[in-house]
Amino acid sequence: MRILPGRCCGGWPGKRKRPSVTWPSPEPVRAHVAALIAAGMEPERIVELAGRISIYFIDGLLRGAFPNVSIKDARNLLLIRA
Repeated sequence: MRILPGRCCGGWPGKRKRPSVTWPSPEPVRAHVAALIAAGMEPERIVELAGRISIYFIDGLLRGAFPNVSIKDARNLLLIRA
């Protein structure tokens, strides 16, 4: 069996399509974090519960500095209950 150049790994190089990734809107996440803070939860506690985010991320999120939020960050923040 002869392997054609560029055919090893399932296709011609440069011809694979990247999967489309949709970034969630920050609006529901921003509203949820604002509701948590309004319910009396400290931003430091939100950071602690969410895991991989920082207090600067929470500040930027509340100020509207991010056009989108990663799926993992959105999920981790939306799972927090007051």
